[in-house]
Amino acid sequence: MKPLNLVINAFGPFAGRQEVDFSTLDDLGLYLVAGDTGSGKTSIFDALVFALYGTVPGVRGNDLAGIRSHFADPGTTTKVTLEFVIGGDRWRVERMPTQERLKKKGEGTTKINAKATLEHWDGGAWDEVASGKNPVDKRVEELLGLDDKQFSQVVLLPQGGFQKVLLAKKEDREGLLRTLFASLGYKKAADYLKEEATRLRSEASTARAVREKAEASVAVQWADALQGLADLGEETDLVFTEWPVVLDENDEGSAMHDISGRMGHLEGAKNSIEKVLGLAEKKSETAEKAHRKLTTEAEKFTQKVELELKLAEFAASEENAKLDQKRHKEGVKAAPVVEALDELKLATQGLVSAQNANQTQEQTLVAVGLASKEVPKETKVAQGLSLTWARRQAECQTAAENLEAANDLRQNHEDLLGEVASGLEEAEDLEQGLKEAAAESKDLQKDLAAAEDARAGLVEMQKASQAAQEKFSDAGALLTAQGKVKKAEVFAVSAAKKLAKAQKSATQCQEQQRKNWAGHLAQEALVNGESCPVCGAEEHPSPAPLADGGADEALAKAESDQQSAATAQGAAQASLHAAQEFLVEAKKKVKTGNRELSEVVVELENSANEAQDLLNEVQELADGYQSLKVEADRAEASKRADEKKQTDVLAEAKNLQSSAKQKDTEATKMQKKVDDAVGPGADPAALTDQAAAIGEALSGLLDTLQAQQVAEGEQRVGQKTVDQALSASPFKNSDGARAAFVPGDKLAELGEALESRSRALALAEGQLAGLKGAPKDCPDIEAATVLLEQAREYVEGLQKAFTTVDERKRSFSQAVDSAKETAAQGAALQKEADLVERVDKTCRGTGAGSNRSLESWVLARFLKEVAVEASVRLRKMSSGQYGFVVRTTDDEGKADPLRMDIDDHYSGTTRQVSSLSGGEQFMASLSLALGLADTVQRRNGGLRIECLFVDEGFGSLDPATLDLAIDTLVGLRDEGRTVGLISHVEGVKGRIDLGLEVKKSDNQGSRIVVPKR
Repeated sequence: MKPLNLVINAFGPFAGRQEVDFSTLDDLGLYLVAGDTGSGKTSIFDALVFALYGTVPGVRGNDLAGIRSHFADPGTTTKVTLEFVIGGDRWRVERMPTQERLKKKGEGTTKINAKATLEHWDGGAWDEVASGKNPVDKRVEELLGLDDKQFSQVVLLPQGGFQKVLLAKKEDREGLLRTLFASLGYKKAADYLKEEATRLRSEASTARAVREKAEASVAVQWADALQGLADLGEETDLVFTEWPVVLDENDEGSAMHDISGRMGHLEGAKNSIEKVLGLAEKKSETAEKAHRKLTTEAEKFTQKVELELKLAEFAASEENAKLDQKRHKEGVKAAPVVEALDELKLATQGLVSAQNANQTQEQTLVAVGLASKEVPKETKVAQGLSLTWARRQAECQTAAENLEAANDLRQNHEDLLGEVASGLEEAEDLEQGLKEAAAESKDLQKDLAAAEDARAGLVEMQKASQAAQEKFSDAGALLTAQGKVKKAEVFAVSAAKKLAKAQKSATQCQEQQRKNWAGHLAQEALVNGESCPVCGAEEHPSPAPLADGGADEALAKAESDQQSAATAQGAAQASLHAAQEFLVEAKKKVKTGNRELSEVVVELENSANEAQDLLNEVQELADGYQSLKVEADRAEASKRADEKKQTDVLAEAKNLQSSAKQKDTEATKMQKKVDDAVGPGADPAALTDQAAAIGEALSGLLDTLQAQQVAEGEQRVGQKTVDQALSASPFKNSDGARAAFVPGDKLAELGEALESRSRALALAEGQLAGLKGAPKDCPDIEAATVLLEQAREYVEGLQKAFTTVDERKRSFSQAVDSAKETAAQGAALQKEADLVERVDKTCRGTGAGSNRSLESWVLARFLKEVAVEASVRLRKMSSGQYGFVVRTTDDEGKADPLRMDIDDHYSGTTRQVSSLSGGEQFMASLSLALGLADTVQRRNGGLRIECLFVDEGFGSLDPATLDLAIDTLVGLRDEGRTVGLISHVEGVKGRIDLGLEVKKSDNQGSRIVVPKR
């Protein structure tokens, strides 16, 4: 798997869009990711992991809501996009976390749910393969063969973490390895088992208490059942079999013993009650039938007596009923006569009222202006006069409207004359404005011509300014080159001096070492009587003395200093050569003549500034061309519009003068029509009102005349109706009819009462005829009632007893079932608690035959696998000298399954890691980190991850050890992998190519800078 391109938006410390092109870093092989502490170097790796898995490694991933950049614009969406290659196939994954973003419309924020897409490049376009968090998570794990934790172990080499493990104390080692091997799940599992064991033991204890309580409840329910049977025996004549009493409740006397026998005992009592209840219910039914028969005979006797009394009452009221029948008959005949008399009275009153109204209306006519002799007395005359006055009203109304029209025409004439005056005044103002516009247009055309000239010369002016700037820049570069040459010459001289000093020191140390060898030879090799290997003498009166110790170390340091000085001198010479070449090139571009370079620089700077000022001035004129052109066009258009408006205003004034004259002529004609209609000086409106009042009064008079005619006719019809009604009745005159008259509601009540009495009499006679078999004397039912009540009470008592025993039996049965259920639950809980406790002790290493926890055992097994892979790496890095040994005990023989030592093949011994040098410890920890990556990849199908990151771990290394560490990382590059070294150590920056640099600011977040190559 190889990443190609990573795009980060509003993620972690990065406020905006950041892009990392891994293809350019592949060319470097080994590159540096630099930046200050806290700038966000590791966040690049976090973004890569988030794009693939939607998680962030380590504790940084505990709060995914916090991965959104605090520096991002509120409207920017947090997302990460990664392109990568697996087996020649190109993939692209994009993820967004759940986040709050500003609404695009309106105020406030909106929640965006997490999104994820995975696409495959088919050669011409991206094809979506999966969408949504879970489908993309699953497909990515299938492609890589690793989950997020395994991927982090493989890609981000934790060599610093392994260095801590190698040097850690026994009690700290397991916690460090837990983080590196991601084995926290085993510890959590063990902790969960411990909590489960505690919880289940507590629940089992609670279940035992519940079971004991349930069994106690069974005993209580059984005692209640027995006591209930005893109480029923005392309250009724029932006899039950006694249950044997056992004093020791711990044997078969326990309520949980012989449950079927106890249930049978209660069922037998129920059966006994049920048998007696059946006999009692039959006796109760017999008593019920006898009681119903006597009750029926008693009801017939009572009904017969009541009917006989009612018929006697009817006989007593017979005479009154006959009088009422006569009164009702005469009242029915008098009703139409009285009704006709009442209608005649109303008609007479209506006639008098109509006559009064007609007289009042005649008085109104006179009051509104009609002469009394002209007031009509007949309907036809009133109709003719009403039409005459209606025509007069219309004529006056027309005259009034004509007068109003004449007045309006005069007002229009005055208004038009005022508009004519305003139009002429406006025309004068427009004339003055046209003169001013002509002057403004002339000035604008002049400015426009100047701007157009500036546009024409702008390109040449820009070229001249650019040429002056380039000359000034070349002069400045020449001045800088001279300074660099001088500085490089100083460095070269200093480096040469340091090299000579280092060479002298090395020579002295070599001489001292030779003296030391001579001293050792004198002490160890010279023996009296034997020849000296140097001079051949057999006697050795003055052997060379032993030199001071430390010569080897001093020589090694001197040679190292000499090598460093030689390297520094070479670098200084190279820097001087480069500076001299740069100076030659700079001199070609600048001609100083006999003047000082500083004078030329000042002169060229002034020329460049003057050219820029002139360019700015011309640029400003040129930039203003368009606005001037628009303004000139606007002024010309405004002038033409004002000229047209002036012409239109004068023409309109002329038209208005003609209209005013026409309105005056029309007003004179209209006034003549008014005078002809109502006479000169008359008020048409007043005459119209008078005509309208007379017309309205005539209309009212016409109504009263017609109403009087109708009333007279109704009075004549009413009198005729009365005469006809009297002739048809038995009454001689109206007074006789009124004397026999009964009001309608009372007449109806009287008729209904007579009808009701007749029906009731017939009903009573019929009912009495139907009771011929009724007893002569009333039967006595009190004795039957007493017997019936006694039978019912006995049945109810037996039913209550049956219900009581049945309820006690059910309660006892339910208590037994509950006790059995709680006992079964308690046994199951206890069994589960015992099992979980055994597993818990085994996982924590506290059980029988176990002295290691599950996590420790897993870590030890995995550590051995990693050690095998790491030993291969370490032997290669150390030229076959070192390998790893996983120990199970410490030096005192105590258990220590997570200890690692170094197998030194050169000396054939096993060494502690602390005995290694700093560089060797770095190789060991890096080997373990690579071994972990190799083990994880091997366990998951062997997928090769071609991009690695090494995070820090260089801050405490000396220069020599740092060289060894970098050489080791170069070896990884030679394996065909791209290695990114995350570090802020200054000593690393000069030795590894800078691939990426993360720069941060206080309030704008961080940004990724890719240096130019």
